[in-house]
Amino acid sequence: MTQPFARRLRNILIRERLNPADVARRLGGGHKDEVAVSNWLSGRNEPTLRNLLRLSTTLKTSPFYFLFFFSLLRKFV
Repeated sequence: MTQPFARRLRNILIRERLNPADVARRLGGGHKDEVAVSNWLSGRNEPTLRNLLRLSTTLKTSPFYFLFFFSLLRKFV
């Protein structure tokens, strides 16, 4: 089963009709960005706070969307 972060990131890519290379390019286009996006989507790693902010800015979404804790809170509020 995929991790919550990976699932949310994949949902955004589908909704925005982007592929991982598009996201990596928007993050800066370097090889390390491509590897990072691949690792995030596979659930191998989750981004650091700095990269989470970069990603959410790039994808024009709230960083809270990616945070599992926040999604749990919304169920109970």
